[in-house]
Amino acid sequence: MTTLIPPGFAAFSEEIIHAGSGRSAFVTGGVDVSSFGGDGEAAANATHGAFGELQGNLTSNATFVGATLRIGQDGGDPVVADSTAAPIVGTLAGAVQSANSAVLVSKQTALGGRKGRGRFFFPWAVTENNVDPLGVIDAEHVAGLQTSMNDFLAAFASNGADLVLLHQDVVGAPAPTPVTSLSVQALIGSQRRRLGR
Repeated sequence: MTTLIPPGFAAFSEEIIHAGSGRSAFVTGGVDVSSFGGDGEAAANATHGAFGELQGNLTSNATFVGATLRIGQDGGDPVVADSTAAPIVGTLAGAVQSANSAVLVSKQTALGGRKGRGRFFFPWAVTENNVDPLGVIDAEHVAGLQTSMNDFLAAFASNGADLVLLHQDVVGAPAPTPVTSLSVQALIGSQRRRLGR
């Protein structure tokens, strides 16, 4: 099932590279780019810039490389635009969890039901001493991550690229829905395919 990207909106992927890994990780989502008047590079830079709010939560061995946007059009394939702003190097000290153990962040909107919710994974953002053997992140670290996620969401709006939830391309699909809040889950998220072989 494909994602519906109407004109004025874009699907983004922010690449994250760890110095010790041969594989990139990505944070994905949707943004309202209508305020950029078709300037895809500016929209991509605004999206990438919001990740500066998470710099302190990303290990110093990893980098937010940049954002790629797929911008919806009236007809034809989406237009692709890449950010040109400088990469953002993480500043979190200490040994972190492996790439397949990531912070799980839920997206909430004003739309009810399952289609009104989303999520993303944020890897290399929890040190080993902040997670117990059952995968529960300690409360203080969750609180710090939550503050950063609140600032992250606000940065999208202040940069002119509001965070939205895109929906599947099916008959009767709702329009992209503004994300009203981000919620950090206390239980670590697991993505086995992120661990290289």
